[in-house]
Amino acid sequence: VEGGGGGGGHSDWVQCVTFSADGGWMASGSVDTTVKIWGVTDSSVSILRTLRDDRIGHVRGPVWSLTFSQDGSLLVSGCGDGSIKVWDPRTGSLYQTLRHHQAFVRSVSFTPDGGVLASASGDHTVMLWNVRSVLAGRGGDRIVLTGHTGPVTCVRWNSKGTRLASSSRDMSIKIWNVSDWGDPKLEYSLLGHTYDVDCVNW
Repeated sequence: VEGGGGGGGHSDWVQCVTFSADGGWMASGSVDTTVKIWGVTDSSVSILRTLRDDRIGHVRGPVWSLTFSQDGSLLVSGCGDGSIKVWDPRTGSLYQTLRHHQAFVRSVSFTPDGGVLASASGDHTVMLWNVRSVLAGRGGDRIVLTGHTGPVTCVRWNSKGTRLASSSRDMSIKIWNVSDWGDPKLEYSLLGHTYDVDCVNW
């Protein structure tokens, strides 16, 4: 792997990776507290930039989760210190830092249209963020979904962006109906696992 313009590779465990929808970028997050953007072609993979700012970056904990918006204009990272960061992957600029979770952010996921971001945390909650308000600098209009009795490990949207699945160390999976932003509802609590549920997907 080439170093490129973003310096060397990670210096500690890599916790998460994700591709942009067009496959041209890959992002990786590490215990070394950095996010790296990689350029991917048919013949090479190279580091384009490293996302970290010692004043406002992920400096208090590992990067646990990453997600690109469908159009590739945004990259969101969730951290062990409970923060969520919204980046411009093209420049490495940081748009916003969201600090409303009270424990590590294990998973982040955009709706297909990029309008809503979901985050899953060790504080037993799922939060839904209005992306437009986040980018406008208003701290983000958000809705808190409660019901899990253990750390929430993963969140994933269905293809229409109307339902959200969440998994938890409470051994359950929950399906939320979010078709009405102002009135999300818990539709199903799925039990059957006998230990932590670490991931979920549609």
